[in-house]
Amino acid sequence: NGYVHPMIHLIGLFLATNTLTCADISQKIEQARNHPELSSDTKAEVIELYSIHLPEALGLVCDWDAKAD
Repeated sequence: NGYVHPMIHLIGLFLATNTLTCADISQKIEQARNHPELSSDTKAEVIELYSIHLPEALGLVCDWDAKAD
């Protein structure tokens, strides 16, 4: 259908800059978790992108604590 999820573009932007650390990503996870305008499904999707796919794409190995999963 030609629709590209906006989060894919966000990951592309992060890949282009390649300056994020695990601490930066952790902060973004917390921001998504606490964002008042996101539905619980959207929060879960954003957190998954940040916690799993973004570190993989950047070649980072992040040691997340239990609350960041």
